[in-house]
Amino acid sequence: MEVYFLDVGQGTCQIILLGKRRAVVVDCGLKHDELALRFLKRYGVETLEALVISHSHGDHIGGAISILNDYQDRIEKLCFVQDDIFLQSRFWERVKEFIHQGVLS
Repeated sequence: MEVYFLDVGQGTCQIILLGKRRAVVVDCGLKHDELALRFLKRYGVETLEALVISHSHGDHIGGAISILNDYQDRIEKLCFVQDDIFLQSRFWERVKEFIHQGVLS
């Protein structure tokens, strides 16, 4: 197991590489930041055991959309706080679309 703390400026992003091309991602940085996604690709991660969003502020949830889009059917667990801010986010809209399509359950 290896733990990485990515420098996403304001906000946080931690990635735990579990071996066998699996990882856990905790928070994802800013809205248009694809640093976490690029990191996962660089290390050959195929499956996310968990995508964890600690809270709904943009500097924690923003980069999650690109990860969700790319790993949509390869995320074992999606963990988040469902509050008013979250329910108004683009990330939640995308999660609902994937649930409706049967990609996420």
